[in-house]
Amino acid sequence: MNKTVFYIFGGADVHFKKSKRKIPKWLYLLLVMLLLYSSSAFAQGSIFGAVTNSDLTTPANGEISFYGFLDDTDEEIRIETSIGAGYDAGNWFYDFQNYLTEAPGNPYDYYFYNSTNGEGSILSRLIPSNSFQQEDITLGPVIWPGKPAGLTGHAVSGSSLIISWTAVAGETYHVYRRLATSSGSFFRIDDPAGSLANPGTSNGFFVDNTVNGTDSYSYMIIAEDGSGNLGPHSDPLTVNSAAVEGPIVAGIIPNAGSYVGGTAVTITGSNFDMNGVAVDIGGAALTSVAVVSPYEITGLTPAGVAGAVDVTVTNTASGLPSTPLVGGYTYLPNSTPVLAAIGAQSVDEAVNLNFPVTATDADGDPLTLYTSALPGTATFIDNGDGTGTFDWTPDFTDAGIYPVTFYATDDIDTVSELIDITVNDAGNQAPVLAAIGAQTVVEGGNLNLIITSSDPDGTIPSLTASDIPANATFADNGDGTGTFDFSPDLTQAGIYPVTFKAFDGALVDSEVVQIEVTNTNQVPVMASIGARSTDEQVNLNFTVTVTDGDGDPLTLYTSALPGTAT
Repeated sequence: MNKTVFYIFGGADVHFKKSKRKIPKWLYLLLVMLLLYSSSAFAQGSIFGAVTNSDLTTPANGEISFYGFLDDTDEEIRIETSIGAGYDAGNWFYDFQNYLTEAPGNPYDYYFYNSTNGEGSILSRLIPSNSFQQEDITLGPVIWPGKPAGLTGHAVSGSSLIISWTAVAGETYHVYRRLATSSGSFFRIDDPAGSLANPGTSNGFFVDNTVNGTDSYSYMIIAEDGSGNLGPHSDPLTVNSAAVEGPIVAGIIPNAGSYVGGTAVTITGSNFDMNGVAVDIGGAALTSVAVVSPYEITGLTPAGVAGAVDVTVTNTASGLPSTPLVGGYTYLPNSTPVLAAIGAQSVDEAVNLNFPVTATDADGDPLTLYTSALPGTATFIDNGDGTGTFDWTPDFTDAGIYPVTFYATDDIDTVSELIDITVNDAGNQAPVLAAIGAQTVVEGGNLNLIITSSDPDGTIPSLTASDIPANATFADNGDGTGTFDFSPDLTQAGIYPVTFKAFDGALVDSEVVQIEVTNTNQVPVMASIGARSTDEQVNLNFTVTVTDGDGDPLTLYTSALPGTAT
């Protein structure tokens, strides 16, 4: 006779005959007996039933796994091997005793999975009260994440333990734990509240910082896909928290860098305590250390001496070091920067000279480019990427040869190149007479002008003025400027073209300036008449004379005349 043993909390071993698609009558009697054994303070309820595949065949023992949780939270779950649960030859059983939140009428969810054909089913009901409730399960096709595999666990200190598994892209993971001595519930530890809205960790590992360093613990993983579907539970993994292990160093990337230090490196391996590690490279400590995961550490190398050195990781809490990675890292001597050849440069006056300067460093060190003192208005810009730009437009006074040194440094070694920059004379350039423009002055007034000139070659032009009118003067001040002064009299109304010239001894620049003298009206002048006398009946006749400096026609008239005077 086939026998199945169910371990019921507070009960005894149960034996029954294998069911053929229905529950035997004697099982009902068994369930009544189980109630009599119950010692829970809560009202007890149990569920049982048959399990069939979609093709109505019966799953073999070892093919079916299931787990359940209450109240729409996976804070606490039990699996097919938990106390009070089981599967045998097509029949399953579960008792709701001693859940933390167990109460009749509370909702429950059970996930069934056949590891052979990949079929599954979810049972969602309410906890029965003082009764045995039959729930037959028919499996069918499901799109669930797979059963997590590759579980391993290692204690890295007395209070920290690392569980890892093979992660699948697009999946997250719920992590559960119980004491290894327990056959009861597993409790979720990545989210102790058991929120089903929390998809869990997306990593392929979990760090449990709540172990006591004495007990062994059983761990279990359930995967969740992007649609929120939960998959079958993993096989439980038991880890002894007292068996603390040291870290293991597998490699360091890159495995070589400058002896001055500061190279960013990644150390790979396992069992790195995420609560803190110390990394030794050739007897000096790695700086800016970050434990990215139990398998990866990042940091910056300290300064060292050229040559190969060992790499060791020590977990801070346990004090356990790794086996040294012998010769794992090599300090390289500094590579001197290389400045690309520049060569002599040549340019004409008033023409732009622009060229790049390029340097490289085999170590990949950042480079600084700079120059000696630059001529004239020349500039040099370090672009910050190993290149620089020289730019200069020499003026007409810059003809000559200018030595300039270009430097490149990695702050350890410096290279340079001295070049000559030749500025070719562009020939004599004509002086430039600053624009003057037409001028105006009134008769009897004063016009004073400062005439300005320059010469691109830097010479001082001589200044002259021709065709200057009467009462005007021009003086060359000898510094490229001249002074024109004109005080026209009352007879000089008119336009006077005056030519101003700037001369450098070979070339001349000139401007003809129209100077307009505007008329000022002059008061007519009357010749003195004086007193006049005559006798009665004697004629008095005299001439009155008036002149006008402007030559304007004049009108003469009198006040009222006596008698018959005209």
